[in-house]
Amino acid sequence: GKVLGTTQSEPFDDIHNFGGFSDGDRCAFLAKASGAASVTLFGFDYDDPDVNDVKKKKLGWAKRLIEEYL
Repeated sequence: GKVLGTTQSEPFDDIHNFGGFSDGDRCAFLAKASGAASVTLFGFDYDDPDVNDVKKKKLGWAKRLIEEYL
């Protein structure tokens, strides 16, 4: 099957940046860029108390991006 490479930074070659900062919100931006009428994220917990500080920051950015652009 096909493989579509994505990144959260500068795209290169066949690697694309559709927006997003974590895997979950990057998938949401990819879906919207592909023409999805709506996007529903299951199991995406912005306030998960069991993640480390780096993941908390990523989830914070993900929340901001989704709320502002989707």
